Amino acid sequence: MLFASGASALFVFGFGAFLGFEGTVIYAEEAKQPRRTVPRATYVAIAFLAVFYAFTFWSLTVAFGVDGIIELAQSENFEEMMFLAGESALGAWAGVTVEVLIVTSFFACTLAFHNACSRYLFSLGRERLLPAMFARTHPSMRSPYVASVVLTAISLAAILAAALTGADPFLGIGLWTYAIGVAGLVFSQGIAAVSVVGFFWKDRRGHGVWEVVVAPILGAVGLLAAFLVIATHFDLVSGVEGPINGLMLACVPLVFIAGVVVAIVMRRRSPEKYAALTQSVSVVPPAETESD
Repeated sequence: MLFASGASALFVFGFGAFLGFEGTVIYAEEAKQPRRTVPRATYVAIAFLAVFYAFTFWSLTVAFGVDGIIELAQSENFEEMMFLAGESALGAWAGVTVEVLIVTSFFACTLAFHNACSRYLFSLGRERLLPAMFARTHPSMRSPYVASVVLTAISLAAILAAALTGADPFLGIGLWTYAIGVAGLVFSQGIAAVSVVGFFWKDRRGHGVWEVVVAPILGAVGLLAAFLVIATHFDLVSGVEGPINGLMLACVPLVFIAGVVVAIVMRRRSPEKYAALTQSVSVVPPAETESD
């Protein structure tokens, strides 16, 4: 009944809003005490997002009431809901402040994704799945600066292409890439949860049953079910209708299949490189490691 009522569409935006908390794991190799700090940071991120989103909705409910929120959501001014709430409660200055905070938050979000993608390129370069230059780190900052510069160049090229073609920055590029990203991340997280069960099936390596069996299975079921919901309501994320949604969504299984093929070929031709994929290499300087 929940999904039949149309409420399942809300899960599409819900999962999109929570994406990013998994980024704490990306920095495990750069943390001094990753076994302790990474789980804590992940739990704190999830808790903060839940409380912040709940507070935001509560404040809108206080400002407009339940009927008022529904009316605004169905109107052409739905995107101005937060601005209107600030102005009505505190005055015009509050609306301007909210606008500034939203713009700066978008910058922070973009910066976070840039850092995460840079480290993905760094890892792929280190494992020789991409050119080795991506694995270079800055001599003093220890950051993957080559991957960051390359990613910046790619982003700049996309922005220039959009500007030259007159494409809408949000509807023409931002929303489409966001839609593919949401679907891809939820799917990859679900597959990763399945892989956790398979990896620890014969040897739990000192971990408890909850950590490597029960929790991953629950996560896989929830995430893969969420992917199905996103796939069936993909037009809500992409903002467009028609066959283009199928083409964008097809990127997810195609990339997954390509990754499986590459892994099979690597295991046969370069078993040592394949074995190295499960290894974690610390990039923290020796003087600052956990043992000190």
